[in-house]
Amino acid sequence: MNAKCVIFQLFDDHSQFAVAPHVAWGETSKDAITVVDKAIGAYGEPQRLLSNDRPR
Repeated sequence: MNAKCVIFQLFDDHSQFAVAPHVAWGETSKDAITVVDKAIGAYGEPQRLLSNDRPR
């Protein structure tokens, strides 16, 4: 079996702390929403949310 997964990372822009890592089977909007929901549940709503699609 050749299974692949993706890792979603939500970072605090100032500290670079990984606020809400999330592992999923693919890059779906459902999984993107899940990682944001996890972060908000743990730390509250952010002042702003920045995004990009470049590798770190």
